[in-house]
Amino acid sequence: MGDILPREHLPSGVALNGMSYNLMRSIEPAIGGIIVATAGAAFAFLFNVLCYFALIAALLRWKAEPARQALPREAFGSAMAAGFRYVLLSPNLLKVMCRSFSASPPLSFWLSCRWSLANRSKGPQSPTA
Repeated sequence: MGDILPREHLPSGVALNGMSYNLMRSIEPAIGGIIVATAGAAFAFLFNVLCYFALIAALLRWKAEPARQALPREAFGSAMAAGFRYVLLSPNLLKVMCRSFSASPPLSFWLSCRWSLANRSKGPQSPTA
């Protein structure tokens, strides 16, 4: 948003973006249902493809001004340390990051492997009838 709007219009732009996102989340399934009911699923997929082509065309036509950097680039290690420090000192962001990490595929893979190995160490299970 900061690339598109001037600073004084940024709060209004963010609010409008959130409203339009939530509005479309509630309206789009109904529109999709109407398209599928009247024209069929194949046309709904075709319509979705055409909408993405329109989006891609708009992105290709957009000429963004390059951001001017007043400061030199930060080293990767110190930037990572600053990011970790920021997350650790922000309780709400720390909760979000912990939830995200707990649901991440590598952790899920590790937990499933651990569960499998724990069950394997118990030995063969005999069915009880």
